[in-house]
Amino acid sequence: MNPRSTASECRDAKEAQHRWETWTFAFVTLWSRPQTALPVLEWLATAEVPPNSFLYWLDNSGGTMAETLRAAWKDRLHPRFRKLVWQKCGEPFGSNPGENPMHPRRQVHISRLYNLVLPHVAEEAVVFLEDDVVPPLDGGRMLQDQLQESGGVGVVAGVYRDRLNPDRVCAALDKRRWLDAPQWDAQPKEPYEIGMTGGGFTLVLNRALQQVLPVKCKFFAEGYALGWDGNLCVELTALGYRLLAHPRVRCAHLCPEVIAHEATLHPRT
Repeated sequence: MNPRSTASECRDAKEAQHRWETWTFAFVTLWSRPQTALPVLEWLATAEVPPNSFLYWLDNSGGTMAETLRAAWKDRLHPRFRKLVWQKCGEPFGSNPGENPMHPRRQVHISRLYNLVLPHVAEEAVVFLEDDVVPPLDGGRMLQDQLQESGGVGVVAGVYRDRLNPDRVCAALDKRRWLDAPQWDAQPKEPYEIGMTGGGFTLVLNRALQQVLPVKCKFFAEGYALGWDGNLCVELTALGYRLLAHPRVRCAHLCPEVIAHEATLHPRT
């Protein structure tokens, strides 16, 4: 065993524990899918969260989620979070039948919603949690353990299946385009560097995030588009930050495409 390596690991562990105990964390989540609400709310009620955590709810359900969210806050969540910031965001996006989830109109809509709240988030770290993604209960702690400020890590992401290609992780190794998505069944054991990630369950240093606001999509002449999360990663990389995916933070993705794909892998008998 290398004594220097052991000392470094011990120091990193102490720094991670100190960060967990003393930093402020903003959990930012956009709610528009009532059908996946209960598993995500259960995660918020039972997962490990830092002691100085704040909850930002953007209600884009058109009001159908308001009663459920308010009841969850009153009954189970308020002892776990120091404050709830609630923002009504109007009606959910109205997609046309068969429309691609990456349609530019949808991406612009999501970007606009996040820009309503992100400029006002003052906590030191931001945890994006989408309303159809369920991380492991210790996922937040595992993400923040990898921040390594001295190493320039500004983003650490959990992994989950891509809705358009469920055999792949919703991430990309390429640093400019959404290319070279890692295979879901070929993940390494340790965190690895990526070029971009989806926002499903992602920890971002807020001082880095604030430098690139407002979040925005990027559209290319050939019809290719980067959503708010992919383009955010490109802009953070341009500032010199590193991005990591954590393969042991495997999250369930409750979108219809992934659910249908996983049903073929584990058919009922």
